[in-house]
Amino acid sequence: MYFYTGAAKIDTDPEVTDMYNRLKKMGYPKDKLVLHYNEKGSHNAVFWQHIFSEFLTAMVFREVKPLK
Repeated sequence: MYFYTGAAKIDTDPEVTDMYNRLKKMGYPKDKLVLHYNEKGSHNAVFWQHIFSEFLTAMVFREVKPLK
């Protein structure tokens, strides 16, 4: 699963981070989870376009290492 979020009040955090942590606690394999947190990010396409290749790699090739 791939999660992307920005800071509270401008995006969907802390709910996204909470869900990510709950899945880990429930035993979901850590190597199948990605949380990409962008402190300056917000819920719009301008930010999504920068992480789209990372998302595709995670979904298509099942490689879940976030881009640096």
